[in-house]
Amino acid sequence: MNRFLLGCVVTLFAGCGALPWTSVQGDHYWLKPGAPRPATRVESLLAYADYARGLSGAESAKEHERLRKDFAAQNRSDFIRLQYALLLSVSAAPGRDLARARQLLEPQLKEDGRDVDLRRLAAYVHAGIGELLDTDRRYREEQRRSLSLEQKLEALKSIEQRIIQRTVPEASR
Repeated sequence: MNRFLLGCVVTLFAGCGALPWTSVQGDHYWLKPGAPRPATRVESLLAYADYARGLSGAESAKEHERLRKDFAAQNRSDFIRLQYALLLSVSAAPGRDLARARQLLEPQLKEDGRDVDLRRLAAYVHAGIGELLDTDRRYREEQRRSLSLEQKLEALKSIEQRIIQRTVPEASR
């Protein structure tokens, strides 16, 4: 009898592993209805990035708050960390924080028994965010340089106008 009960319990738990439980890590709300479940966590995160990129401002704000709470609630799994970093890197302007996203990924880059596939994705996203930050920095520098050149051009135009105004009255005398 005990063996039978033990067998039933083992079978029950084995069957439960195949069920789509809804949890923080197993939740796939970002998939389109009827879409097949991703085979790997990396595929799931890539689908999440696609989902996050299409969020409206209000939806993005709700998603930021949800993930911020999940991350702050000591649920700092590699999956949640990467999910949060992806959200921060693909969101529209108000929620986009590339520096914070890159900072979140840094612990995941260490080789300490973490999921190798997630670490590879984290490294790829980390490098991409670094390139975006460099591009943003260069863009801001070019904007400052352009503004400075425009100001110098306006100053030269002003000097030219003053010179013209001084020479015109003398020619009419």
